[in-house]
Amino acid sequence: SDNSIEFVGEAEIDQSYCIFAIMANVRNLPERGLKEPVSEPKGMPENVSEKVREKMEYWEDGHSHSWLSLEEIEEVQRRVSIAVDVGDDSPHGENKSLAALILKMRSLRKKRREPRLVFWFDN
Repeated sequence: SDNSIEFVGEAEIDQSYCIFAIMANVRNLPERGLKEPVSEPKGMPENVSEKVREKMEYWEDGHSHSWLSLEEIEEVQRRVSIAVDVGDDSPHGENKSLAALILKMRSLRKKRREPRLVFWFDN
């Protein structure tokens, strides 16, 4: 089987502290209501594409490097959909940017690829 790492594009994820908190425990602020993260930052995978490595080096002030599997992104979406921030009175509901990412990752899996989202945060 072909185990090469391929860059397939950039994900456009909403800039949301709720999403960041659930993705990687970033900006998980008590005053907004602490969220249970899907994962702590795992660090950059050893086997990333050259394009991802270049982008990471470009964002030299990046922090909390990590990656999530399709199943973990689906869990982020589930948790975001029921999350309530302090001051809000209703759950966030489905996040369209995460939904689009999940569809893309599912289509890659159907092509016998094992997709992952590699990400980091900037200051």
